[in-house]
Amino acid sequence: MKHSALKKIFAVFLSVCLVAGMIPSSAFATDMSIEKEYTMGSIQDMLLEYLNNKDIILQPETEAFYDYVVEQLLEHTDKELCSLEQYDLIHAYMAEYKVTYEDFFALF
Repeated sequence: MKHSALKKIFAVFLSVCLVAGMIPSSAFATDMSIEKEYTMGSIQDMLLEYLNNKDIILQPETEAFYDYVVEQLLEHTDKELCSLEQYDLIHAYMAEYKVTYEDFFALF
């Protein structure tokens, strides 16, 4: 089996595990008495706002966005993103995004 195939299998396995264990039905603010619910769309908006503030223009459903998501899931190269308070939510979103779009972008 090729190295890239093993890497892809590991990435899928990791993504599924992360999605299963990390997507909350609700997330708590720093004050545990305040509960806030998030949708995948609102988390995507958080990520896009972060990217726009860094002058990184990426749009969902593009190969460039998919590549950025995979890079962050596998290599965590954007350390500022990793330090965000909402990173757990964004990470879960990216894992779900990767699983959803990996077959589509594998065709290219």
